[in-house]
Amino acid sequence: MARNRTQWAVVTALLAAVALMAGCRKSVAHPSETRDVMGTKVTIVVYDPGMTMQDMKPVFTEVFNLLGDYERKTLLPGTLNEVAGLSGGAGNQSVPLDATVFEMLMKALSFYDASNKVFDVRYGPLLDLWQFGEKPRVPSKAELDSALTLVAEGGMFVAGNSILLAKRGMRFDAREIALGYAFDLAAAKLTEHGVRTAMIYSPRVCRTMGDPPQRRGFPFTVANPLKADTSWAEVWVPVGGTAYASSSVDRFVAGGKAYHSLLDPRTGMPAENCAGALVQAADAVTAQAMAYALFVWGTLDSLTAEGKAAVSGSVVVRDKNGMLDVSTSGSLAGRIEVSK
Repeated sequence: MARNRTQWAVVTALLAAVALMAGCRKSVAHPSETRDVMGTKVTIVVYDPGMTMQDMKPVFTEVFNLLGDYERKTLLPGTLNEVAGLSGGAGNQSVPLDATVFEMLMKALSFYDASNKVFDVRYGPLLDLWQFGEKPRVPSKAELDSALTLVAEGGMFVAGNSILLAKRGMRFDAREIALGYAFDLAAAKLTEHGVRTAMIYSPRVCRTMGDPPQRRGFPFTVANPLKADTSWAEVWVPVGGTAYASSSVDRFVAGGKAYHSLLDPRTGMPAENCAGALVQAADAVTAQAMAYALFVWGTLDSLTAEGKAAVSGSVVVRDKNGMLDVSTSGSLAGRIEVSK
């Protein structure tokens, strides 16, 4: 009898040890770091087994430094912003660009064609009229019509890595492509350091690589398209890039009507065909550009054949009297879980 009790004690102890080990495995935190960069909060999570925060700390620093450098070249005001620098030579002289900035702008031009002419980095003069992020205002039709001539009719000349904007007053704006392009650069840098499985994400764009940590994919949380500070759904994204365009971006109300900064470059007015759009693609830069295009059109059917082929999966969110209606397709079908 005593021997049986001893055996049961040993078995119980072994089971407790196994349970403890399993619990420890579940509680192990994956190395991650979050910083404010590229105009938003960016988090990098590494899922490789055996990787520790001590291992990854210098790598995270290098990757965030890369993102900060790219932010200065493409988004932040100042003499280091090469995209803004193009405006200084508009109608006058060609401006040389860093190779990565030049490649990003060339991709933007290809997305203009693939989006059926609604993803257009030439729309800077339109954004300037709205003054988003400062004291937003609704520009007059006359103001928009004048700015539209710089967008619709403004050409460019390319020689090597240099660009000349054809008309004085033209301005490229990279806010809807720079984050995705930078995340792809960051993913390549992680690969250089031997990282296989990771997720780089912000509230609107994410880039994943390697094997998803769960069967459903990588968890990407998106906000309510009508209220940016409210978590709305979890999207279990596959490997590649995923981006979210919504009517909550720079949202403000004037005269009882809500406006946002995702403009239709053909009219200069905020696009109104849906409340939100997610796109999953091979990389983050493609996903961000095509999410913008899908948001403007409200349907994939309006993209060119090339644009449709670039979109692996999509989610379209429509506002039906305050209720959000969701439709999914492709690699994102069945991967969105709306919060209760």
